[in-house]
Amino acid sequence: MLKSTKLQLLYAIVVYLSIEKRKEDNMETLFNELEEYLSSNTIQYTSDRENYTVSFDGKTYEFFPPNDDGYFFDEDFRWDNETTEYDGYVFRFGGVWYTIEKGQERDPKLNRVKWRGQSEVAGLSSNFLGVHGSFELLNGTSLYSDWVKKSKFLGIERLGIVEKGTLAGALKFQNACKSVGIIPVFGMEVPVKDEKKDISFTYKIYAQNEKGWQHLLTINKIINCDSSGKFITPKDISEHTEDVFIVFDPKTIDYTDVPILLRNKHNVFWQADTVEYAKFNRDTEYLTNFEAFYKSKMKPVALCDAFYIEPEYYILRETVNKIGKKVNHKSYNQYFKDEVTYMEELLSLFGDQSVGEAFYLKARENMDMIAESCNFEIPTDSRHLPRYEMTKEEKEKYESNEDMFDSLIYEGLENKPELLEDYSEDVLVERIERESDTIKFGDVVDYFLILRDIVNWCKGNDILLGGGRGSSAGCLISYLFGIVNTNALKFNLLFERFLTKGRIKVSLPDVDTDVPGEKRSLVKRYMEERFGETQVCSVGTYTTLQIKQAINDVGKIYGASIPTLRRISKMIEDVKTEEDFLRLACRKEEIAQFVNKYPEMMNVVFLLLGQQKAASIHACAMMIFPKEKTMYEWCPVRKVDDLVVSEWEGGEMDEAGFLKEDILGIEQLDKFTDILVLIEKNTGKKINLYTDIEYDDPEVYRYFANGWLSDIFQFSAKGLSSYTQKMKPKNMDDVIAALSLFRPGPMENGFHMDYIALKNGEKEPEYPIGAEEILKDTYSTWTYQEQIIKAVQTLAGFTEEEADGTRAAIAKKKKDKVEKIHPKFVDGYVNKFKDKGVTKEYAEALWEQMKKFGLYAFNKSHAAAYAINAYNSLWLKVHYPLEFWSVALSRASKDDFPRYINEMNQTEGIEIKPVNINKSDVGIVGDKKSNSVYWALNATQQVGEKAQQQIIEERERNGEYFSLEEFVDRHSFKGSSVNKSTVENLIYSGAFDEMDETREFSNIFSAREYMLGKYREKNRIKIDREKDEYSIAFSKNKIGKDWWWLLQQKNKSGFAFFDYKKLVEEYLRPKAKTAEYYDVDDLQNYDGSTYKMAMVGGYVLEVEEKESKTGAFASLLLENNYKFLRVVIFPADYMDKEEYIQSCKKSILLLTGKVSFDRFKEEYVIQANGNSQFIKLGV
Repeated sequence: MLKSTKLQLLYAIVVYLSIEKRKEDNMETLFNELEEYLSSNTIQYTSDRENYTVSFDGKTYEFFPPNDDGYFFDEDFRWDNETTEYDGYVFRFGGVWYTIEKGQERDPKLNRVKWRGQSEVAGLSSNFLGVHGSFELLNGTSLYSDWVKKSKFLGIERLGIVEKGTLAGALKFQNACKSVGIIPVFGMEVPVKDEKKDISFTYKIYAQNEKGWQHLLTINKIINCDSSGKFITPKDISEHTEDVFIVFDPKTIDYTDVPILLRNKHNVFWQADTVEYAKFNRDTEYLTNFEAFYKSKMKPVALCDAFYIEPEYYILRETVNKIGKKVNHKSYNQYFKDEVTYMEELLSLFGDQSVGEAFYLKARENMDMIAESCNFEIPTDSRHLPRYEMTKEEKEKYESNEDMFDSLIYEGLENKPELLEDYSEDVLVERIERESDTIKFGDVVDYFLILRDIVNWCKGNDILLGGGRGSSAGCLISYLFGIVNTNALKFNLLFERFLTKGRIKVSLPDVDTDVPGEKRSLVKRYMEERFGETQVCSVGTYTTLQIKQAINDVGKIYGASIPTLRRISKMIEDVKTEEDFLRLACRKEEIAQFVNKYPEMMNVVFLLLGQQKAASIHACAMMIFPKEKTMYEWCPVRKVDDLVVSEWEGGEMDEAGFLKEDILGIEQLDKFTDILVLIEKNTGKKINLYTDIEYDDPEVYRYFANGWLSDIFQFSAKGLSSYTQKMKPKNMDDVIAALSLFRPGPMENGFHMDYIALKNGEKEPEYPIGAEEILKDTYSTWTYQEQIIKAVQTLAGFTEEEADGTRAAIAKKKKDKVEKIHPKFVDGYVNKFKDKGVTKEYAEALWEQMKKFGLYAFNKSHAAAYAINAYNSLWLKVHYPLEFWSVALSRASKDDFPRYINEMNQTEGIEIKPVNINKSDVGIVGDKKSNSVYWALNATQQVGEKAQQQIIEERERNGEYFSLEEFVDRHSFKGSSVNKSTVENLIYSGAFDEMDETREFSNIFSAREYMLGKYREKNRIKIDREKDEYSIAFSKNKIGKDWWWLLQQKNKSGFAFFDYKKLVEEYLRPKAKTAEYYDVDDLQNYDGSTYKMAMVGGYVLEVEEKESKTGAFASLLLENNYKFLRVVIFPADYMDKEEYIQSCKKSILLLTGKVSFDRFKEEYVIQANGNSQFIKLGV
């Protein structure tokens, strides 16, 4: 026995030593691979094999393999391995080498081991001019931040951009270069079409100075605004040869096609690119042309086109080319080469080494000369603001722009007498002088005059404006000028949140003007006429590849199945970064398996994150340029249809010192316009939203409290609506607070519920010492950014610039700035309020509270302006419900109909009638006499825009329709848009129910059947009985059922009411004799005291499959005559019924289940189980 135990122990020791030896061997192998990786990437490093550490970029990292379970991170994405004694960790994860700094174990920030420190070949060349970044859409790759990292790594001092046919990235490129001390060089690869020779080619052009930059801008205009084919002509080349360098490329043009007059110019060169193509024929063709250029007298330049940064990144270009459906000659070495690689590749083209070296030196000398001669920088240190040009009448009235500005302030006071009634002269004068002083200090008087001009034109042309947007609502002068409709004094709004003397010199004011979406084009047209067509353009923007979109785009290329991609996309809805994705992969097995199955694909996805994918147009931003130059000379632009758009985004335009006007078209103002027109038509009253409505209407607040907020601006979302019901606002302060508090940050910290508890007296307010006046309107709850500004001013004596800087630093998470402000606040607070009990500990605690809140604080001015729109919207609903709902329903989507009708049934007493061929319009139309609305033609399936227009025009021209037969006759002509589907769906929708021919039927559904049959018979309609819904239903004896016709009406038009209790009793009762019928009201009033099996019924709006720890389950949303009921079917019961349940959408479902309370949604639901009965009534 003893001998056996010894043998077992010896065996265990041998096994243990064997495992440890394998681990050691594996460590050795992986460490060798790390060293090989560092060497191949020319990273200067030292290694310590005894301790498995490597040192580079001034830090030492300890190498780690996965832990014994094969992982680096736990399920919360925390480092799950031993702790290092060195500066950080280095490891290979998903085929990529990363480092994590020590101290980041609980919140890892992954840094790729790329371009760290200085390259072993750094300094051999100081210039590179061939960058094709991601603004060469779906052809170039990588963000400029990565291009400059490698440039710094290689010791590059001047870096040049040559994106094809665009200057869109120029300013971002300059910023990236300057951030690491590199001088940017601006160029472009220019597409050319020579129609005489029938050839196309490209050449490169680099700007030496301001004049050269103007040549680039002009060429950019020709390509992107003037040419339908996005090219220039040889004549254009010859007109833009001064103050630039021109480089012809043997890859795109034969030597014999280079314009003869340009070949020997001092500033014209040819590109000695060492590209190698995958296809032999293409490579041979290129080398033959290369030789022709070499033998010519043209000067060579050492220049390679780089479409990706590293050789292994070629897959990025292939991927974006596939996304963009672009075709290029395949090459694996069009990357950012270091000088050693370039020289070796170039010399390999020469048989004679000395000849090759001489050629290399000459080409390199020319490259350096070009780079060092290009000294243009896009200016960002001055403003280019247009001056307001007064009209003839204004010139007669005012002496200067400043005189006009001052005069308009006092004219505004005269036009708003309520200000003089409600506020003392001292208050008004102090506020106006403070604002005016700041505006004049920033030299932006003309900005306000221009905005006022635009707004006045809108008012003069019956274009409704919004209450305001953003911090500009806190400017009283904007209110006096009529630029905003929010009274800053009434809502206690802070001007300094909008402008301070410190900020106005750094960035221009930002005033957003809301106009009806359908009228925005008219406003733009006016701006062009008023300020010049060549001085006004829209602002461009770009969509970028985010993780969800990138996985979908790249996944298809890598062969991932569509269902898989859909599932993964759903799981990563809120994921933004690589770390976020990997953190989720640690928690969700399916995502981890996806990463393991497609590691190369995920590496591509991560490398493509943030890359520009498509050009777009900013929703509201417009530019107005000074008249010294046209917009084409100020910045690069492009044309989209007839719209001129800046290639730079709003941030760059602001940085370059240009004036941006935000004119945003919003549908809410279209709705307001339509409602006000209907009110005037029906009642003769002309209502001004901003002068005729008081904010103290108890009925409006009753609607807020009851959650009757469907289609109310901002408040119609279910979450905010529910929160408002709990809050029960009593005044506009509460409405403003609701908008500000119902957001992720305040909700995560419970601020929103604190407000309600304090408001209702459930908690006592606790005011920080000295802050009662600041927080009294919000019951001691920190709610607005403005409270932070006032607090640091009042409590610690900060200036207005310091206070606004504090707000911005906290909100933008600028840790360094926040830490500098911290002791200043604490010392200032203690010194000022020491005698009232403020200690250092007390001040520290308040600072932490403010800092935490400041991360999520909202702009009160913005909330107040939006609250006005919301209140006005609800006021219209309360006092003019027919007009309100006529517009709301006509502009709603089908998904909105159930909610809207549900609320109408609760509040308005308005009858809703089906589609009527003689009463219905394109949208919902109200009938004031009967206090009813007729369902819209555009809600009916297969009744397209042309058919709607044709039906209405014929009715207006020749009178109402008398019968279905007559309707068909009037629309039976060649080219008619009214076809079989149109007529039949109108019959199903009830459009002909009031025709004379239906009166002889006791049942309207019998009449519909008769009309359908008569129409088919008379017009000899061919029917596929295996697909035709009527024929199938007839064969299954459903035609005699009223519910079948109503279901058709519901599916075809989105509107119908059912007698669900009758259906349940007829179909479900025989299978569930003891269950009790419940409608939605019964369920929501259920006291929960007894176990109940309930019978319910409804139209299935949604069937959503969700994942739980025990498997997939279903959540169904049933609509029961426009009231809603949730049904939950858990995994054990759902598995057997999955196919059946999924087929229920757009059908009537009758079922039994247990009444259960959902504590998260605070509502009763039906929980189906193994004993539940299901009956589907389908078309």
